[in-house]
Amino acid sequence: MNWQVIREIGAGEGQPLARIGLVSDTHVPDRLDELHPQLLPYLRDRGVKRIFHLGDISAQSVLDELTGVAPVSACLGNRDGSIRPRLPLVRFEQVAGVRFALTHGHFGFWNYWVDKFRYVLNGYDPRRYLPKALAAGNGADVILFGHSHQLECHEINGVYLVNPGAAGMGLRKEVVPTAGCAFVYSGGRVRIELVALTGARLMGRRWKTDGAILDSSSVLTDRHEHDINAPMFTIPVTKRQTKHSLLREGAAAFNRM
Repeated sequence: MNWQVIREIGAGEGQPLARIGLVSDTHVPDRLDELHPQLLPYLRDRGVKRIFHLGDISAQSVLDELTGVAPVSACLGNRDGSIRPRLPLVRFEQVAGVRFALTHGHFGFWNYWVDKFRYVLNGYDPRRYLPKALAAGNGADVILFGHSHQLECHEINGVYLVNPGAAGMGLRKEVVPTAGCAFVYSGGRVRIELVALTGARLMGRRWKTDGAILDSSSVLTDRHEHDINAPMFTIPVTKRQTKHSLLREGAAAFNRM
């Protein structure tokens, strides 16, 4: 088994009424040539009957591959302009009495570029995403988003806000890809798990299966899970770095989103 549960939120008893795969930021083929070799086996192992893709799919072929496991519902990412029919910016799905909202997290063209500027200057800050995700969710029980390639797992006023991270490459190539699964139980209870996909290393644009062992230090998790005001990814500044080099590093990281 080449995946490891690294975050969970919620709870439920008995057999789930629904099992939903959570995938985001696959970036095939704009960044990678193929899906991580453990993504589909993980989804099959969990017995998912539906898959939610949260954008930056990049090509219809990714949706076709995922559909081989279970029907896919997807929302529009900032790299999905070629997919037809055009995907919605926000998609709502009702599953076993639970209302899910799916949004990529770039929140449209203009917000994407404003956030890009802020990211380059200040690094990652969840305060730029969580309030907008809550607003986009429009009263949903579970709000799912991607874009930042950062794991997020919060409960705010009874609403779950979850980012399963990037199933493709992360902010750095050495960061382990992640995905997740939502389990819906009777009474509208929901449990969500997020997993790190292991067993392969990125070599150029392709995955090399090598039985790689998970190094927990390489998993970019929400280390400040109890403090949403704390940034979860920042660009370290050293005395040798110039202002221009810092901007270049920030831009390079953001361009992988």
